[in-house]
Amino acid sequence: MKKMVGFPEFFTSKSLILLLFFLQLLTLGSAQFSVIGPAEPILALEGKDVELPCHLKPKMNAESMEVRWFRSQPSDIVHLYENRKDRFQQQMEEYHKRTKLVTDAMDYGSVAVRVYNVTVSDEGQYRCSFYNGQVSEVATLELQVVGE
Repeated sequence: MKKMVGFPEFFTSKSLILLLFFLQLLTLGSAQFSVIGPAEPILALEGKDVELPCHLKPKMNAESMEVRWFRSQPSDIVHLYENRKDRFQQQMEEYHKRTKLVTDAMDYGSVAVRVYNVTVSDEGQYRCSFYNGQVSEVATLELQVVGE
């Protein structure tokens, strides 16, 4: 076999092929997913409660993931679930004691945040993100509030 100039001797063509194959397996094995939210705006009556849903595609268990609902910036937290716990201390003040994570189907990648006593100021875009420790994906949803 011809010696490759500039490479150590252990870098033979066979070892390079095995290395490339291993790297491809790692890429295929990493959890790839997307986050899906409702395509149409969610309507809520002022003073009532509303659920803002989103889910993973393909379906997978989200119990060990970070799940975050936020407004325009990731730091504008509506609700944060991290390390299998709700992190209420991270919320924006206007959502304090007004949200609950709905986890009935979290093992299938479906979650929602329930917002209590919706006000007109709650109207607008929300983002739902899932983070599995390697990959973070986001869906955007729209909340429209109708005055009662």
